[in-house]
Order: sequence, then C-alpha cells, then structure tokens
Amino acid sequence: MKKITHNFHLWQFSSSKSNKDNIDGQFMVLNAVTDYYEVILIIVGVNGLILGFDRITKGDEEESDLLELLGIIGGLVLFATIILSIYNDVVISKYTILFSTLFSLSLLAKPFKKIPIAFAVTAILGLAMTWYVLDRRGDDESIIGGLSLQLTIVVLILILIVVFIIGFIQEQTMDIMLFMLSWGLVILILSILIFLQGVTLLFEVPDKDGILGLLPG
Repeated sequence: MKKITHNFHLWQFSSSKSNKDNIDGQFMVLNAVTDYYEVILIIVGVNGLILGFDRITKGDEEESDLLELLGIIGGLVLFATIILSIYNDVVISKYTILFSTLFSLSLLAKPFKKIPIAFAVTAILGLAMTWYVLDRRGDDESIIGGLSLQLTIVVLILILIVVFIIGFIQEQTMDIMLFMLSWGLVILILSILIFLQGVTLLFEVPDKDGILGLLPG
C-alpha cells in the first residue's frame, strides 16, 4: 500500500513538473514572438512593399495569388504580435500599434472583399483585442492632439460596424471602404512606414521607439 501511495505521489510530481515545463515552454514561444517583433515588422513590411507594387502595376485582378496569401498571413501575424505582447515585458510603442493595426486591416481587406462579413468580424475582433491589450497595459496612451489611442480604436470599431450595417442596404458602401483599404498605394505607404519602423526599432534609431517615436503625442 505504501509503495502504491509512493508511486502515486511520484506520478503527481512528475505530472505537475511536466505541466509546468509545458507552460514555461509556451511562454518562451510567446516571448520569442514579441521579442523579435522588429524583425516581424521588417518581414511583413517587405511583403507589403512587393504586394503594393504588384497591385499598382498589375491591378487587382492580375496580382499574384501567392502575394495575396502572404498578405493575409502578414496581416494576421501583425494582429497576433500585438495581442501576444501582453505576455511580454517588452512594450510595443503606441504608434507601432496604431500603424500595425491599420496595415493589418489593409492587408486583409482585398482577400475578404467577396465576403464582407468575414472581414468585418475579423477586423472588429482584431481591434477589440488590440483595445484589450492597451487596457491590460494600463498606460495613458495618447496620440496626436492628446487623443486616446484606446478611444481611436473604439471609433474605428464603431465606424466598421456602421459601414457594415449600411452595407446591407447599400452594398457599394462596404465595397468603397474595402477598395480604399486595399488600394495598392495605401498598402505601399503603410508598408514603407512599417518597414522603416522595424529597421529603426532594431537599431534603436533615433531611440527605442523608432522613427514613429518622432511623432507628437
């Protein structure tokens, strides 16, 4: 009986240690993602540059399917990086969050053009999770003019909801918004910003907040 009890305690200890190792391993993965978010910005930025040029030169219909797929992955990865940052001590700057969010929406807009509800749901969930991250951080994040970044995200969510509702009545409203977000020139401009932000964050030029740190707020 004592042997059985001893073996049971050993199993409990082993199971507890295994679970702890698994949890530690998961946090290591989460930390690795956000520790190298500068590199993620650079990679997604380069992908956006190529996609933007391709979309401008070839038009929406003839652009590369592979680049569009990579754009979807890049958009989701940027959202995921922001969300996972709550598990890491590294604080992603407010303008990095803002422009990464806009860039993510821009990359996801065209692929979901034929399924507006999928884009609306994905965008609203992504923005809501970004708001949650900012709320968990507890920082007083304000941007140009002292406007709260959390309030800006709430406004973006409300705009998406309103546009989506109007889209049921007037389908062109949603089409116009998706066209503007997925326009090659818009993607090109945002990808340049994201790429430069990634490079300047990596080398801490001009400081730890990168080139977007020069913006007021």
